[in-house]
Formats: sequence, structure tokens, C-alpha cells
Amino acid sequence: MSHEVEFKIPAHTVELGGRDVVFKAYDDGRLIGTLMISLGGIEWRSAKHQYVATADWDRFDDVATRSLREQKKPTPRTRRQRRKASTRRRKR
Repeated sequence: MSHEVEFKIPAHTVELGGRDVVFKAYDDGRLIGTLMISLGGIEWRSAKHQYVATADWDRFDDVATRSLREQKKPTPRTRRQRRKASTRRRKR
């Protein structure tokens, strides 16, 4: 599985103005979807579906932050920490 990302930036643009920056995402040469970034927010157009997912920047921040919190996993314990915790449970 190889992913590729293409993007177009409007010529001679320093700040994002009235035109979107467009990213196209591919998987093994097949288009997965298109991400459009504008002053107002972002849009995701899936290649598989006809819907467009949109979010303003505040909404995008909420979704991304929630996703990051859900992805956090407890750090794995070392062998010594596991042994110590196991010993504490047996003593009770």
C-alpha cells in the first residue's frame, strides 16, 4: 500500500485568499479523496462517496483534539513495573 499526496497552490499567493489549496490523496494510484483548505475551514470530498464533509476551523480543532485524546494509549509498563504491580495485588 503506497500513499501519494498531490497539491496545488494558486500561483503568486502569499496568504490564502479567495482560492482553496487543494490536496489530492492517492492509494496505489487510485484517488482516495480531495482535501480543500480555505480561509473558512476545510472540506473533504471522498472519491468513493458523493458527500462533502465540511468543518470550520473551530469545529476541525474540536474533532482533531478529540481524536488525539482517543488515540492516546497508556504507556507500556516495564517488566519491573509489571512485577511490582503483580506483587502488590497478591499481598492484598
